[in-house]
Parts: sequence; structure tokens; C-alpha cells
Amino acid sequence: MYVAPRPDWDWLRSEQRKLYTRSEQQVDYVFCKLWGLITDPRNLRMALARVAGNRGRRTAGVDGITVGKVTKRAEEFIAALRSELRSGAFRPSPVRRVLIPKIGAPGKFRPLGIPTVKDRVVQAALKNILEPIFEADFFPVSFGFRPGKSVHGALEYLRILLRPKDYKNGQEPRLPYQWVVEGDIKGCFDNISHHGLTARTRVAPYRLASARRPLFAIHHGEPGA
Repeated sequence: MYVAPRPDWDWLRSEQRKLYTRSEQQVDYVFCKLWGLITDPRNLRMALARVAGNRGRRTAGVDGITVGKVTKRAEEFIAALRSELRSGAFRPSPVRRVLIPKIGAPGKFRPLGIPTVKDRVVQAALKNILEPIFEADFFPVSFGFRPGKSVHGALEYLRILLRPKDYKNGQEPRLPYQWVVEGDIKGCFDNISHHGLTARTRVAPYRLASARRPLFAIHHGEPGA
């Protein structure tokens, strides 16, 4: 398994703290110059370490390349990937589509896309930098797809929230709430407007200045920014 050098961990934690603090203290601030952080070799090494530690590391994308093959030449891979990103030559590959049976729904399947290892590393590099910006905006009671949060944490919060309260004067304990409302948006990620989402984020929408530049929804920072 690939492990990033300790100084890379310390650097990333420091940068994430800075991003989180600015996002928390300046609620109207829009982040524009993040490209230098995303393409920094330390961040790319940390991203590779994250991908190498995932359970799906043995699964290859459409190119047939596994994480094990990449980590054997990790530094060469990082240098080549950074060059592609900085030059604008990088383009994501198609995902390998597989169908996963839905639990509790016999005969129904959930489509799962498996990106290539290279694309997974780029996604992890983006996550490393974007996550602390958005984390500052979340409420403590938001448990969906967040670091350190889980379904078990949400259930424990509900258990405490719904615990019967004792009343004085001999009254019977009563539940603080009598209604539970559950909602779901059918095909949410398939139907929601991606352009509408990017226009409302704390990160400035990407403005295509050249066909050679990578198609990410962020501005490029100055070299070394």
C-alpha cells in the first residue's frame, strides 16, 4: 500500500485549516485561486494515498490499470499527472459501468461507475481542497457524506432527540415530537441542474478561456499559487 510522506500530511492539514477558517469567518468569500493547491505534488501524493487505502483499490477502470500498478511507479505517475493537469492536456476517461443489486429490492439494480485510477486520484485531490471549504457551511446535524459522520451518528442523535421528557406534577412522560417526515428525490443526481449547483457554490464557476485548459469548475490560480 502506498503511504504519502509525513511532511505531505502536515502540509495538507495546514492548508485545509486555512481554507476552513477563511470559509467559516468570511461567509461571502468566493474562492478563486485553488488550482495551485490542487495540482501541488504534495496534494497529489496525498490523493494517491487516499485512493490506495480504499477498499476498491483492486478494481480497475476501463484502462485495466489497478492501484497496485500505479504505486509501483508512484513518483513518475504523480509527475506525469501534474504535467497533464497544469498543461490542460488532462481529460477524464469514461467510467466502467457495473450493476449492483439493490438491498431489499429483488430484481432491481443500482448502476455504479468505476473511474480509472488516474481519475480517482484527481477526484481525491479536488476533494482534499474543496472539502474544508464546504464543511464550514454545514450544520452539525447534517450527516450525509461528510468526514467523521455516519448513519450510526445520525441514529444516535435521533435517539437523544426523541427521548421522552419527564414532566413535573405527576404527568406522564411525552415524546417531544409526534411526526417524522421522510423525503426523497427520484434520480436526484441524474436530474438536478449541475450548472445551477456550480453557480451557487463557494467556489467561483470556471470560465473557459481556452480549449486547451482542463474542464474543472474552478479558476486557475497563478503558477505556484
